Amino acid sequence: MSLVPELIGGVVGVAVGLAAGYGNMLITKRAVQKQGTAGLIGMNTVRMLVNFAVVLVIFLLRKVSPLGFYGTLLGAAVGLSVGNIFFIVRLSRQWSEQTMAEADAAQEIGGESDEG
Repeated sequence: MSLVPELIGGVVGVAVGLAAGYGNMLITKRAVQKQGTAGLIGMNTVRMLVNFAVVLVIFLLRKVSPLGFYGTLLGAAVGLSVGNIFFIVRLSRQWSEQTMAEADAAQEIGGESDEG
């Protein structure tokens, strides 16, 4: 058993996992913008389906792909996990900065009306 196909499969798996993690971040962003926190259950269901679809595609292509199955599967798991964490942290920081900027703007507007 050669290690090269497993390593290449791992790299491809990480890339696919990161792409799916980015897609999950977009799903989260759109769901919260449109529905607020009420849409979280549906959003989480869609995110789980995306993760399941990635693993299912890797499983179904295991006989066709020249890449190592275990390396690809492990890489996708790492990519999905790290990607989901990274993109959600990034998104939450954006929301936090936006909320703080809105609070500062509201405070400035409130401060001007008190003086005048």
